[in-house]
Amino acid sequence: MNFLSPGKLRFSTKFTFILSLIISVLVIAETQKQYNSYKRERCKLLGQTAAYMFQSEINSYIAVNDIVESMIIETEGSLSHFDQVAQNLTSRLPALYSLQLAPKGVVTKVYPLSAYEGIGENLFNMSDTKISSSYSLKTKKPYLTGPLTLQKGKKVIMIQHPVFLPDTNGSEKFWGFSIIMLDCKTLFSKQTLEFLNDEEYSWCLWKPDPQTEEIYTLAGNTDIRNIKKPCEAIFGVTNSLWTLYTVPAEGWVNWQLLVIEELLALAICISLALISNFLFTVRNKDAELENLSYRDTLTSLYNARKFMEMLREFQKTQKPYALIYMDLNDFKQINDTLGHETGDEVLIITGRKLSNCLREDDRAFRIGGDEFTVILPGDYEPKFVEIVINRIKESVNRENVLKNTRLKITASAGFALYPADGDNYEEIIKIADNGMYEDKRKIKEAKQKEIEELKNEK
Repeated sequence: MNFLSPGKLRFSTKFTFILSLIISVLVIAETQKQYNSYKRERCKLLGQTAAYMFQSEINSYIAVNDIVESMIIETEGSLSHFDQVAQNLTSRLPALYSLQLAPKGVVTKVYPLSAYEGIGENLFNMSDTKISSSYSLKTKKPYLTGPLTLQKGKKVIMIQHPVFLPDTNGSEKFWGFSIIMLDCKTLFSKQTLEFLNDEEYSWCLWKPDPQTEEIYTLAGNTDIRNIKKPCEAIFGVTNSLWTLYTVPAEGWVNWQLLVIEELLALAICISLALISNFLFTVRNKDAELENLSYRDTLTSLYNARKFMEMLREFQKTQKPYALIYMDLNDFKQINDTLGHETGDEVLIITGRKLSNCLREDDRAFRIGGDEFTVILPGDYEPKFVEIVINRIKESVNRENVLKNTRLKITASAGFALYPADGDNYEEIIKIADNGMYEDKRKIKEAKQKEIEELKNEK
């Protein structure tokens, strides 16, 4: 019977589940890859934007030293307007904690006075400013120090700007330093970096000390040690390089989304496997029902319904074939004397023998009682069909070993060729049937003649 076994059905279901699972894993992996690529690009863009905005912001504060330098040069070192200028600048720039002047490196002017207690101290001698003052004087460039913690606990960044005045010889003479101190808390709470919090990013702004290479954390919403695989945005502020680390607050892998995707993929795989199982089951049931409707339940040969459908199909397509019509001689006597169970055994054995005599493309049918037919697709000479019939008869005529007895059975057969012997299958059936009865008559006559010869011998 042509249908899948339960084992194959289970294999098909497992195969469907495994295949869909592999595809789901590949899809999830590619989805996560694309998602992570998008997240990294977005993180990188936001970090670079924040870094640029912050660099622009702090540069506006650094420009204060340029304004003070211009005032000192224009007044040839006069400090008479310092308080007025400093008041004006600090009122406009909220992170400008204090503005100082240090002629020859000694702090003499501080605005506001409450911001710094070190008036009169020499920057070249102080531990926090000794190196920066010497470097700035030598290179004639601003120097950023910090963050520093003042005596009042205020955390500031100090930027020293060396000022040089032209002398009568056309060269420059060191005047001193213009110094600004920026309040870290105010500077780094600006919207410039705080928008990263709104975008749900973990971030940390840090810089190394130019001399000691010690890491200074300037601002952030997490510790630098908690940031893994960050996007970096590096920018320069005077003599130092600052780095902004940014990562998504949830990390690079959205575990909640991943779990949802995996559960959804698992549900789809199970659904596909169940659907596959259902479809295979339905198909197998349909195939089984179809086989049952076309098979003889006793012999498993094709039945009369299949026989007629095949004949109609051959006639429709006008394909040539040979039809053999056969029945068992004296079969009714077997049923009457030995019982129908023995008769059924004979029919089963006959069906098996008939199938064994045929080729793969040939078809055998039990069309009722002890009547059998055979269709040989193709265009044949009568001699070939006679050879096939003789081979079938020889097989059927061999002694049959049954459960309770041994029987020698004979068969009668006739045949017809389409389209040589008729234009339609009804004519072909009639000719083959007549041929079978003619063969049956000859067998009976031969048997009767044999009996009479035996009587005469006695």
